[in-house]
Amino acid sequence: EKVLVLDNIQDPGNFGTIIRSALAFNFKTIIISNDTVDLYNPKVIQASQGSIFKVNVIREDKETIFNLLKDYQIVVTALKKAVDYKTIEIPNKLALVLGNEGNGVSSFFLNKAHNIIKIIHNPEIESLNVATAGAILLNYFQNNS
Repeated sequence: EKVLVLDNIQDPGNFGTIIRSALAFNFKTIIISNDTVDLYNPKVIQASQGSIFKVNVIREDKETIFNLLKDYQIVVTALKKAVDYKTIEIPNKLALVLGNEGNGVSSFFLNKAHNIIKIIHNPEIESLNVATAGAILLNYFQNNS
């Protein structure tokens, strides 16, 4: 079983695009932190292209999210102290955490992570857009688990 956790995603276009990718790659439960943009923002709905109505979205505070994930291996994305995502063993119960566009995953989830992963890319750019990184990782974890 795989779930996606969104930690303080602020851009409605990114959020909707991530929902669309999650459905495309069979992550049908998405747990969002209370500080994530409103699920029913018109731009979220538009960017999701209808996918929003085909996934289960749960909005909770971070502590409750962590408690919901007690049986899951928590895998978070980060730029520092992270390993290439292709090198980790993919757990049967995966909770993939994507973070805020500017600040990344909160220290709350970083401190609770079983694995901290990154996507290796050209060093000429600082980072990938969260929706792009999400699509890459969602596809990988769907196809390799």
